[in-house]
Amino acid sequence: MPRFLRSRTHGVIGRNELEEFIMEPSEWMTDYFDKQKSRNARLKISFKRNKTGILNALREANIASAELNYDGMGDSGCLESASFYSKDNKPTQTPECSVAIEVFEFGATLIERKSMPISEALETIAYDALEVHHPGWEINEGAYGILRIEVEEGTMTLCCSLRSTDYTETEIGGDE
Repeated sequence: MPRFLRSRTHGVIGRNELEEFIMEPSEWMTDYFDKQKSRNARLKISFKRNKTGILNALREANIASAELNYDGMGDSGCLESASFYSKDNKPTQTPECSVAIEVFEFGATLIERKSMPISEALETIAYDALEVHHPGWEINEGAYGILRIEVEEGTMTLCCSLRSTDYTETEIGGDE
């Protein structure tokens, strides 16, 4: 380790002072998981409030149900499509309405309330729900599924199918 480092905010930092700023891996991992736990708790509370606003907006737009399809693997994922259905279960266009929801940006400490198109609000809560209930859905083999919304029942159900790889090695040609 160098004897000193230059810092924009603190001038020259000596070795002893620098060691105070460096966290051990177990410390920063604990810090990360504590922050993630706090974020998830806030997202769950925010989700309940957002759910009410979104259901009301869909109800006013005469939408009976909606399905948001998502898919992810290889360290990326996205919402692929959204389908909306009328009360007679016929497909209909994406509603042209807006709703105010709470948005909690990653790394932020405050929740903001923003008005946005219903399609953007649905995307926001879908990603939040995936983050809380299926973290890592987009990593490696990934996962796919549907966020199903039943407006009159007041339900939002997240269906998630996880992909996995199974590996088997068998020695052949010997005594079996």
